[in-house]
Amino acid sequence: MNISSKKSLAIAIMAASLVFQSCKNEPKAPHIDPLFSLPALVSDGMVLQRDTELNIWGKATVGSEITVSLNGVSSNAITDENGKWNVVLPAQNAGGPFDMAISYNRKHDVDSLWYNYSDTLRNILIGEVWLCSGQSNMELPIRRVQWKYPGVVENSTNTNIRYFEVPKTCFFKNPLDTLPGNPQWKEACPENISEFSSLGYFFAKDINEKLNVPVGIILSAKGGSPAEAWISEEKLETFKNHYAELQKLKDDSYIQNIKKSEFESQKAWADFYQQNDLGISENWQNPDTDTKKWKTVNIPCYMSATNIKFKSGVVWFERKINITAEQANKKALLVMGVIVDADQIYVNGTFVGTTSYMYPPRRYQIPEGVLHEGENTIAVRLTSNGSNGGFVPDKDYIIDFGTDTLDISGKWSYKLGVEGVPPTETTFFEYKPAGLYNAMIAPILGYKFKGVIWYQGESNAEHYEEYYYLLQTLITDWREKFNCGDFPFIVVQLPLFMQQQKDPSNGDWANMRDIQHRIAKETPNTYCVCTIDLGEWNDIHPLKKQQVANRVSLMAQNVAYNKNVVASGPTIKSMTSSGNTAVLTFDNIGSGLVSIDNKPLRGFAVAGDDCKFYWADAVISGNNIKVSSKKVKDPIIVQYAWADNPGNLNLYNKEGLPAMPFSIIE
Repeated sequence: MNISSKKSLAIAIMAASLVFQSCKNEPKAPHIDPLFSLPALVSDGMVLQRDTELNIWGKATVGSEITVSLNGVSSNAITDENGKWNVVLPAQNAGGPFDMAISYNRKHDVDSLWYNYSDTLRNILIGEVWLCSGQSNMELPIRRVQWKYPGVVENSTNTNIRYFEVPKTCFFKNPLDTLPGNPQWKEACPENISEFSSLGYFFAKDINEKLNVPVGIILSAKGGSPAEAWISEEKLETFKNHYAELQKLKDDSYIQNIKKSEFESQKAWADFYQQNDLGISENWQNPDTDTKKWKTVNIPCYMSATNIKFKSGVVWFERKINITAEQANKKALLVMGVIVDADQIYVNGTFVGTTSYMYPPRRYQIPEGVLHEGENTIAVRLTSNGSNGGFVPDKDYIIDFGTDTLDISGKWSYKLGVEGVPPTETTFFEYKPAGLYNAMIAPILGYKFKGVIWYQGESNAEHYEEYYYLLQTLITDWREKFNCGDFPFIVVQLPLFMQQQKDPSNGDWANMRDIQHRIAKETPNTYCVCTIDLGEWNDIHPLKKQQVANRVSLMAQNVAYNKNVVASGPTIKSMTSSGNTAVLTFDNIGSGLVSIDNKPLRGFAVAGDDCKFYWADAVISGNNIKVSSKKVKDPIIVQYAWADNPGNLNLYNKEGLPAMPFSIIE
């Protein structure tokens, strides 16, 4: 090494030594505050509500100064003794995308010097935000209905529609301030859309088209959940039974003991069926299985149509079908309607799909090469948890080849695989009081939105009298906690469901619809959307979600955006009687009353003072309807569409919106 090289090396060592000493004496601050955090909703891609002050909140080291800047305006706050901070930004017009800069100054623990940090959120839009909540008909994803709406996935790309799904969880001890996992805002596009709420997406799409502004949907919904699960502990105190149950649920050991006991019981039940099912041990899914001595039954049907009488068990069904060579070379979708409760399905011995519970439609893609020209075999292993298992009627049971279909309903062979006792019922803790409020509403309370769309009530229908108070309490509770004023609260009324009765009848769903309508009339800025005609008698999850969303959109346009649109079908206003005729007047008649199919009006019943109802004739007379029955001389009560399933109704306004079910006393 020459002298010049030695000199350079000495200088480098000396410099490194000075740097080391400097680092040792003056600790380097971390790049960010380790305590700094933002709620999941406040993140890249979010949609903020226009024309209202905006809350941006989070956590940081105690005493930090936080500054938030968006679209040329800034505001700041100091973290409190718990490290929490909340910055309020002035109202903004619709637009974007924008970046949001968040800077924060904090004193370093070691040297007491102040350090500046920053964070940037990208791709932020300002527009309309709606909170969608309730149970399964609210959360039902696009993938469940997309076959009803060709092109809905392929044509979904729209950067001005964003979606945020609150993770499904519950907690009972207290309200939480953070969401679990890593939920994110997602843009509408084919890669994301399948898991969007179908009602929420179709609503957002319609509002985006009508207003030409970005739309954000926050989904906070849980299938099967009753209203009491969405109400805070504070407001549940007046509901003694729910409040008392909530106190028990604060004991972790109480919950764990129930879960453990149920898990062990259900595992033993499943193991018993798996180990004792003759169909499994004898490979009945094999197309060579000898079924000559099996019984036969016409599918679709329930188990009561067979000669098998049991409380729970596994039954195997088999059908031979013939297909052409052309069909064998096509992509094929096996459509097996809806099955109660669980199924495992095989085609030519190849497993093609399974569903573990009763509600979803069975739509299984048959792998290429499984079908062949000539005779093919379909085998279904059906597990029924009760005596009502089977194949739901009035559903499609076909093989769909794209350009043609093959009907596979009709005569099937069947044989009992194993019989047992019904499984232990599962305790769904998500359905318990306050649990969903604490975990799925409390963490998002700081976020501003335009209004709420609420599709729920099926799980409370049996106790519709209590629901009147529960839902009113929920609305008051949320309005107080979100601190957004009396925001619009739009209730989706329950549609028709279950078997239609021949004679005038009452029912829990009929009464629940009336409760929902009453709440809307009696609670400020609350509205009810009639969907009586959009249900399916044999499916608690009707598929016409775009039609429901369009009606909700009409209501939102009218009550939230002051658009001059007819947003409701006819609603009963008054009744007078003259002899054996009752004369009804209506609100929301739009351009006039009409029989949508130009046939005599259906669904009207009248009763005298004996409260015995008879079907009645109903005739449109200008803006009124005259109702009468030869069996009732002095009608004092008129009912319309007053049944769980009132059948095919035809009273609408000329704008195509159905009349709302009612019962009115003179």
